[in-house]
Amino acid sequence: MLRHTLVSHSMSAAALLAVLSVASPSAGVPHTASLAVPQGPADPPSDNPVQRVCGTCHEWQRATDARRSKTQWEIVIEDMSNRGAVGSDQDFEEVLAYLLRHHGSVNVNQAAADELVAVLGLEAPEAEAIVKHRAKVGKFADLEALKRVPGVDPKKLDAGRASITY
Repeated sequence: MLRHTLVSHSMSAAALLAVLSVASPSAGVPHTASLAVPQGPADPPSDNPVQRVCGTCHEWQRATDARRSKTQWEIVIEDMSNRGAVGSDQDFEEVLAYLLRHHGSVNVNQAAADELVAVLGLEAPEAEAIVKHRAKVGKFADLEALKRVPGVDPKKLDAGRASITY
């Protein structure tokens, strides 16, 4: 569970820019620069914690300039919380879940099953099949090798290809 220090004031625009520069790919947070930001119905509803927590200080889309791993998103969220973003632990967990699903990156050669589920939208048995296959056969070289895992819907992998690293 993410742990956050909740404060009663809002983050200023200057603080947000500092957060984004600290947590941006150009500031040393590793990422896969070649991955595109997803397009389509990724906007959260107005009552979603992403809008409520992030949208009070800035347009929430500012933070989604690049795909990030679970650890990288946790760093961004923790930093924003420390700088004054206000929300409950549940709000921050929901923000993380949204960011992972729509702006996440996952290394299929290292990730645990729960991270594959969160980022790629796989069912738990599909993610477990990937982890078991990886342990038995070795690392995946590319998407085609990943799509050969028995019990995994290749259409889901195709849909999540921008989120997959090797």
